[in-house]
Amino acid sequence: MAGSARSTGTTVAVPNAVGTGSGPAATTAPVNTVATTNPPAPQVRTWTVAYGSPPPTFTAHLGDEIVLKISSATEQEFHVHPPYDIVLSGTPVVTFDFVADQPGAKIVVESHTNPGVVVCYLTVT
Repeated sequence: MAGSARSTGTTVAVPNAVGTGSGPAATTAPVNTVATTNPPAPQVRTWTVAYGSPPPTFTAHLGDEIVLKISSATEQEFHVHPPYDIVLSGTPVVTFDFVADQPGAKIVVESHTNPGVVVCYLTVT
């Protein structure tokens, strides 16, 4: 037959397609996805600061071990605070070693020998 279309007799079923009329619609169970972020593994963070230089700012993660070495040509008493209250003195290097276990802490390290002189800042995230 010239000019007429012929059906092949093949039916294709498409699940969840609108208007196909072929078979029941497929159902899908909802998928609950929860994004999780693992905190970084604790590390040893070692920083060295020269007393009298502009005070740097350091960042540590909760659980990190902090090793802060402050070099000074003269005897100094240094104070780490808040929320810590650690005081050490000495020369030529004073070494603080503590764990960053206070989330959100904004730590200041300053000289008690020369009040008001900030050695460095440290933030715990």
